[in-house]
Amino acid sequence: VFKSINKNYPSFLDFPIVFKNPLWRNRTSFIFTPTIDGKISDDKEWELSSLNLLEKSGEYITGIYYGYDFDNLYLRLDGKYTFKEYLNAGYSLEVVFYSLDAKKDKVNFKIFKNTSIDKNIKFAYEDILEIAISLQVFNNVHNKDSEWYFEIRLFDENNYLIEKIINQEKFRFRKPNYLDEIITKLYLLEGKSNKVELESWLVFRKDAHNLYTKVNILQEILCKDYLEVVKYPNIIKVVKHISVREFLLFLLFLKDLKSFGLLDWYIYNPVSNIEKYENRYLLRPSSKLYWFLKNFLKTVKTEIPIDLEKIGSIEIYGL
Repeated sequence: VFKSINKNYPSFLDFPIVFKNPLWRNRTSFIFTPTIDGKISDDKEWELSSLNLLEKSGEYITGIYYGYDFDNLYLRLDGKYTFKEYLNAGYSLEVVFYSLDAKKDKVNFKIFKNTSIDKNIKFAYEDILEIAISLQVFNNVHNKDSEWYFEIRLFDENNYLIEKIINQEKFRFRKPNYLDEIITKLYLLEGKSNKVELESWLVFRKDAHNLYTKVNILQEILCKDYLEVVKYPNIIKVVKHISVREFLLFLLFLKDLKSFGLLDWYIYNPVSNIEKYENRYLLRPSSKLYWFLKNFLKTVKTEIPIDLEKIGSIEIYGL
């Protein structure tokens, strides 16, 4: 409608209104570190975790949540009764992790009352069961970037399986990276007066073209839907102001983008190289994307002077 009447449209319309896994239905965890003591220390302790993964409560287990920082994966289990009652009655619980990328990749452990598992796994139980699993246990696998699925098994005092909970669509995680950290920081800023200034540069050169974007997270209130285009002899600069939420949705899209296709060519995980410096984050397209562009242009017999080492980089300041 905006285009039909030759009017500039709000930038949030660039984003789809339906996602494969909507944030409000199946939210993955943000970066946070809970206290492993078997209690809800305060209302905000698990606020940044995933939503309850159970669509309906089990007979014994009523809630499953996960979260992580860069050292550990955290699981929280809620029960119909307290987990102290379960384990004191002789019940035990088994957690099984497995990768679909390589079926031989498997991590599993069982929790009993007053039993220490190993140095990489810690747990505590009172009202709830809280588990911390060192991400080191997922390092010695076929593919370190695999998505990990998990299931929960509850056994009674006779070691009889009384409840098995598995849901491949929701019970999965991927080891966090700096993109998760950026998304967490933006989520915590959302609702405040912060705005995002996008500054994109397209540089035309004789031997190569460069394209990169500089992103500033600013404290002051910026002009709403501000857009400026400046043309120099060999440079085009575009400056745009958007809300923190709009930028957050864009990064969530990048995180969820598992593959990118052009005609019959596909590249998986196109944005995977993220570096952190003292005052900025740098998002680079993966080396696979460089290979993809090079071979695609060669196939269609098109000569475009592109510096593949710089195209598409995004620098983020202010976090």
